[in-house]
Amino acid sequence: MLATELGVRPGRALASAYRDASGETCGPRREMPRDPAHFTGRAAELATIRRARDGVVLVDGLAGVGKTALAVHAAHGLADAFPDGQFFVDLRAYRDPADVLARLLRGIGTPGTGAAPGELAALWRSELAGRRVLLVLDDAEGGGQVEPLLPSGSSSLTLVTTRHRDWHVDGAVRIGLRPFGEQDAAAFFHAAAPEGFARDDVTGSVGSIVRQCGGIPAALRDVAAKLHTRPEWTPSSLAHEFRGGACRVLACGYRRALASVLAALPSAVRAALSALGELPDEFGLTTAARALGSTAEAVRPTLEALVDVSLLDALPGERYRGHRLVRHYARCRTCAPAGLGTPAVRVA
Repeated sequence: MLATELGVRPGRALASAYRDASGETCGPRREMPRDPAHFTGRAAELATIRRARDGVVLVDGLAGVGKTALAVHAAHGLADAFPDGQFFVDLRAYRDPADVLARLLRGIGTPGTGAAPGELAALWRSELAGRRVLLVLDDAEGGGQVEPLLPSGSSSLTLVTTRHRDWHVDGAVRIGLRPFGEQDAAAFFHAAAPEGFARDDVTGSVGSIVRQCGGIPAALRDVAAKLHTRPEWTPSSLAHEFRGGACRVLACGYRRALASVLAALPSAVRAALSALGELPDEFGLTTAARALGSTAEAVRPTLEALVDVSLLDALPGERYRGHRLVRHYARCRTCAPAGLGTPAVRVA
């Protein structure tokens, strides 16, 4: 009634009295998902997050590369430093930042309904002043989705994950998360695979499978999960299955993650990615132009659009690098989503 008729938000004392009268309790929230099993490596990235402590850390990278796992694992390690609450928000579930703000405000025991988005953001910043809160915002699409949720003080830490590289938060520490190197990839795979599965086969069939996954944790996890349901598979039979196509081995988890990224692309960009899937892992701008049947200047915006959603990496000297599993997915008629386009496509 105060908010509706007078535009006055209930203060902490009144909110506390309401909770006491209604029998509600509101201790500090501990919302982090469980610490990822078999977390491997990422020592430099974890050190960067620990050094940040207060402020914003933005983690970008390819689907399945482990952005969420890094943020959640770091949050578990830092939990004691943020006694006033640890919040996890999957931003894919929310279209309106006001809904996220109302949910966060309820989490700290402050009514947050019936107010304009700007007022909710101001109330959130005010409530966090002097509190030490850790906030993980997962799978953000852009700054407009994140900015209203950021604390304004220096006592809280916000970890943001995103697949999109075309935006930034002023003052944020940025981590571009890359696939595992071979050593970390092998360690992760052996930890996730059934106990004792070819532990000594690091250069033979299992080593080949790990390399085929290209260091993507989600893909390695999918292969390990398949082994738990196929106890009869040996390293050689697993390698045989993989040679028949990655989609014969990978479970739906990583393929679904790639599908969601590709489905959001304009149709011309999806078709271009399909054509680029026929090229080597690394290629130059002129090579891409020939594959797409156009000029270098005409295809450059398409390539940069793929860089912006982490499906390509930009290299010095007008060169680009694609991931082998993305290339497979883009050109495979079995697992690629409908409407991807044909390999022969002209980009005007």
